[in-house]
Amino acid sequence: MEAFRIKVGSWFNLSKLERSDFMELMRSGIDYKSGSGFMIKENANIVEAKRALEKVLAKEVYISFNCAICNRETDCSSCEYKYYCPVETTGGKCICNYCIQRKSLSDYLASVKIMIQS
Repeated sequence: MEAFRIKVGSWFNLSKLERSDFMELMRSGIDYKSGSGFMIKENANIVEAKRALEKVLAKEVYISFNCAICNRETDCSSCEYKYYCPVETTGGKCICNYCIQRKSLSDYLASVKIMIQS
């Protein structure tokens, strides 16, 4: 069974859902817009949204983010801090491995501060 991949802040489509499944996704913080589909917003509880999606879809869900510094798409799978970092509960305000190695903590904190103020 192939996993379902979703990027935080991007619209995605699901096949027709039962009303109870749709309601579960809405309760988990996933947004729905007719014509666009579903979206996990950056300020959502990603752990809860992922749990609800995995339950409804009966398959593993992988969630990716944009790097807070360079805006590259990244996810937790290759991150050396994945077992220590609370990124899934902080809305994906994360940095990619490239920026971890080449940028400073102050660059990261400045980017996150801008995102929070927006």
